[in-house]
Amino acid sequence: MAKIVDMHIRMWSPREILGFGLLLLVVTAFLYRQVRRKTLFLSQAISIWLELLFLGVVFSSTVFTRTESPLQFQLKLFWSWEIAIEGNKEILVEILLNFLLLVPAGVLLPIIFHGTVKPRYGWLIGVTISFNIEILQLILHRGMFEWDDILHNSLGCMFGCIIMNRNYKLKASKKIKSDIKTNT
Repeated sequence: MAKIVDMHIRMWSPREILGFGLLLLVVTAFLYRQVRRKTLFLSQAISIWLELLFLGVVFSSTVFTRTESPLQFQLKLFWSWEIAIEGNKEILVEILLNFLLLVPAGVLLPIIFHGTVKPRYGWLIGVTISFNIEILQLILHRGMFEWDDILHNSLGCMFGCIIMNRNYKLKASKKIKSDIKTNT
């Protein structure tokens, strides 16, 4: 794992840190204004900010800080599973890591939208994020474009969304039970 990090990911330059820092500052000011105007709840604003920060780190580590490599792509769907089934544990770990990559993004979605989010929308948002990562990797020669990554990332985003949806439903159920006890 450390070998992969050393080979593919470089440290951010001061210019990149400044640029992303300024973006976060502008977004923070905008979100603060929206909370003050009561068009967003504080939890939504914090979640939007965390989502932006998280996606900045994800795009940085999967695209922008990687060194340029020859054009690579794998257009066969489930190619990684074929290799994993043959006993390749490294590919199985890669599949799991790709699944886990966007779970946090999915967890934040219901908080951002202040309620449950249909799992298919979590999946679609995951597809959108992951497709952008993969297409940038292809265009910029910063990794391998593969459909399997899009599938695994988007399933992870949907899974995170489902986890937080269950949390919202559990919270709502407890509130209803509390209200019933109070009214009787």
